[in-house]
Amino acid sequence: MSVRAADLTKDMPFIQSLLKNIDLSHIPLPEEIKNVNHQWFVFEQDGVICGCVVVKKDRCEIGHLIVDPNFCRKGIGSKLVTTAVTFLQDTNNKQIWAQVRITNDKSIGLFEKNGFRQEKILISQESPKVKLYKYILRK
Repeated sequence: MSVRAADLTKDMPFIQSLLKNIDLSHIPLPEEIKNVNHQWFVFEQDGVICGCVVVKKDRCEIGHLIVDPNFCRKGIGSKLVTTAVTFLQDTNNKQIWAQVRITNDKSIGLFEKNGFRQEKILISQESPKVKLYKYILRK
């Protein structure tokens, strides 16, 4: 059981499959997933990828934190968040941020447990009916 940097040539189908488990206004296309300013991490257990997260280095943002529903409540989300935060610690930004749907209680609890604080409510650009919390972790 461990978090590792994703090998997009090998892990892309697993990441795309995980992305289907969450309600997104916009599902990232393969070319968006391969963005050079993004670093994907996956959680692998016994050869099965059961979670992922993307770190957007250019924006100091954590996104698309997903854990397969069959593996929830096992600390995988926390390990992925910790990996993402550690990866971003070396940037010159003073804060790390994430967007969480206001209806996603599990993610809200996870980010708050990991030191993030709610800053404001945002409206999704892709889907104006979707409201998000902007969470900030000060470095």
